[in-house]
Amino acid sequence: MPRTSCIHGKKLHTTSRLKRCESVLPGRRHSWLRETLPSFALSELRKGGRGPPGRMSVRTGTRGCCYTKLMSRVFNTRWYRKELKDFFRSHPGCPLIVVLGPTASGKTVFSLQLAHHLKDVYGVGAEIVNADSRQIYRELDIGTAKISTEEMQGIPHHLLSVLDPRTECTIAWFQREALRIIGEIHSRGNAPLLVGGSMLYLSSVIDGYHPLPPADARVRHRLSRAYDRDGGRRLHERLSKIDPESAASIPRQNKVYLIRALEIYEQTGRPKSKQLRRSGCPYDLLIFGLRVEREELKRRIRCRTKQMLRSGWIGEVRSLLEKGYTMHDPAMISTGYREIMHHLENGLEPMKALNKIVVQACQYAKRQMTWWKRDARIKWISSSGLDSPDQR
Repeated sequence: MPRTSCIHGKKLHTTSRLKRCESVLPGRRHSWLRETLPSFALSELRKGGRGPPGRMSVRTGTRGCCYTKLMSRVFNTRWYRKELKDFFRSHPGCPLIVVLGPTASGKTVFSLQLAHHLKDVYGVGAEIVNADSRQIYRELDIGTAKISTEEMQGIPHHLLSVLDPRTECTIAWFQREALRIIGEIHSRGNAPLLVGGSMLYLSSVIDGYHPLPPADARVRHRLSRAYDRDGGRRLHERLSKIDPESAASIPRQNKVYLIRALEIYEQTGRPKSKQLRRSGCPYDLLIFGLRVEREELKRRIRCRTKQMLRSGWIGEVRSLLEKGYTMHDPAMISTGYREIMHHLENGLEPMKALNKIVVQACQYAKRQMTWWKRDARIKWISSSGLDSPDQR
């Protein structure tokens, strides 16, 4: 008999699996499946095998059942069972499970599956705390791949859509709010899952970074005018000379963070990166990191960006402009929003806008991995296999 595999409750024969995917995914055409599934998932559909979790999910219009089905296999492997068993066997008084990874690596699907696994296997309720600096803002839904209420699957989520796009979200504010919410989750007897990809936001919690000096309005205004003259090129070059570590994690387009790093240097005479004092993490940590091969990640980012545009991203930005928001508001430094605003205001060609968004997202993903690569605490989920993951 031909080998079969089960997807979404339906058996598919190996020889006809791809041809019959339309019947498994109602309302979706075969071209959609081929475009949005990563190459790993397509190969899994062909051979019925099992593979690494780092290639599972991209944020499309919906979170496909194929991704969820494949991701659920992660929690049936020896390595993950051992990591979780050892963690809870140690009876952590203040547990904190962190899920991090570059953009489009599948953190949302992984965190939802992990939350259900904790409940089903260990009887521990889980609540997810967002650590994505863009998803904190209201009105920014499609372009930030923000999870919908239906997709939450009954798992409580925190720090989503809590700030107005005109409000600047500082590291100190996030740290204060995240610690407060994590404490409330512990008081309910549940386990908090800190999920996101914003490096400094995560570090403010898991490393206990101390807040930096308060803002100086006079210095900030002067630096802001200098930034507007050439789009921050000279300021970023200056930051690269005085604080290469901060410059590596702050893109030139991020006006707020770039000015803040230079402002701190002018206030104190010391680089920002040298002033990020750590007091240590007050929690018992278990950190999972999702790793995706570079070429696969590029393909996935492009695919996800196209799907966002099809889902109404341009309309979302047009609505923000109609409500009076501008590209100078703090939330608008999010990847893609400023480019789409240029497209709407100056007639930038759609393909050029798409390419710029993809390039910036790929550059951000590279900065994320550079930031985390030396953190020995992270349990990396590598594309090399599930039972012997690369933990470097």
